[in-house]
Amino acid sequence: RAHRAARTSPNARWAPGEPRLRKMASGNIEELHKLTQEGDEADLDRVIAIADELLKADSKDADMINCKIVATVMKEEYKKAIGMIVKDPALVKSLAFELLYCYYQTKDHAKALALITDTPARSKNKGFWHVEAQLLRRLGRNKEAAEIYEKQFISKKGRMSNDENAGEIRANYIACLSGTNPAKAITYTGKLSEDEWAHGVAYNIASSLADSGNAERAAEVVEMAEKLCKEELKDEDEKEITQELESISLVKGYA
Repeated sequence: RAHRAARTSPNARWAPGEPRLRKMASGNIEELHKLTQEGDEADLDRVIAIADELLKADSKDADMINCKIVATVMKEEYKKAIGMIVKDPALVKSLAFELLYCYYQTKDHAKALALITDTPARSKNKGFWHVEAQLLRRLGRNKEAAEIYEKQFISKKGRMSNDENAGEIRANYIACLSGTNPAKAITYTGKLSEDEWAHGVAYNIASSLADSGNAERAAEVVEMAEKLCKEELKDEDEKEITQELESISLVKGYA
């Protein structure tokens, strides 16, 4: 049985958190600043248009270059973003997370692994670690992926409590353990507080519980997965909710 892979979507970083004002372009800068505060809801085409306009005055403006690249990644134009980054070695270093994310999305595993090897641990942010673990898991290297999740996230309570992807990270960690150390996965979930559960967590631990002979608990967890799924995805597209529930129903038959 394949364990569910939660979607990898580490938040992209907007470069100009507090853009420096320029006398001739203060209006554009103010608009750009407002747009970057909108996150995934931002008008990305407008962000890129403003960045391009400002780059006409200063083609080496690092803030605007970064902003344009991040917007391009958020538009899911991954190959285009890769081309923008790799032409400048300095950007390969400063935007290593964005580059790795693009390689992951385009399934260019060779280049992704090379980037992982070439990037020092001290230069990897949590987004980079997250994508690295997901890539290793995709390649069947579950033990290595679990080690990254444990060292970089699970063992760091402060990081997990402030991470909007905490539920996804726990789900992925459990999925890795379920294939290599199911007993540890069960022990880990047994220590989670009620608010630390997510439908991906429940989904991924259910089969391990069933395999261990705890069918009753497995059935309870599957029901929990369905309930949490409806709560967590209530604002999402109905089709997506249906697909998630169908996946959970397959585990229900097994548990």
